[in-house]
Amino acid sequence: MIKKFTIIVILCFVCNFSHAQKVKLWDGKVYLNKKAILKYERRTLNSELKLYALASNEEICDFVTYNSKRYINGGFKKLFFTKENFKIESTRLKARGWKHTIKVLLEEKVINSEGKIVQENLKRFANKYHENLNDMIDQPSNSEDCDQ
Repeated sequence: MIKKFTIIVILCFVCNFSHAQKVKLWDGKVYLNKKAILKYERRTLNSELKLYALASNEEICDFVTYNSKRYINGGFKKLFFTKENFKIESTRLKARGWKHTIKVLLEEKVINSEGKIVQENLKRFANKYHENLNDMIDQPSNSEDCDQ
């Protein structure tokens, strides 16, 4: 029984790793499994990342990390999809770097293997990750604290 369980667990790990997409940000390009799919530019001390189409240099996305004590979780990432005029704000994506954010977008099929945005997947992604950040602002609990 234990041997069967161990074999099943090992097979699950092997299957997960064999389908994993390798994402690399190097020399101004985003690589997916060693194939360049997008261009990128880091700005403002790495707190902003812009993604561009590989062939046309058209801006596809503008991502910004906001670090602020005003928010309970210490900040958030804003993902703005330029052509779609679509914004997602999320504290869940803030904790890790830009490579992780791009990898999540690829795994959720928001960006396909050709570097194009898939609008229906973008809407599904927004339903999953977008948060109402006004509810998360850390404000004093009552007005007496503000008077003193």
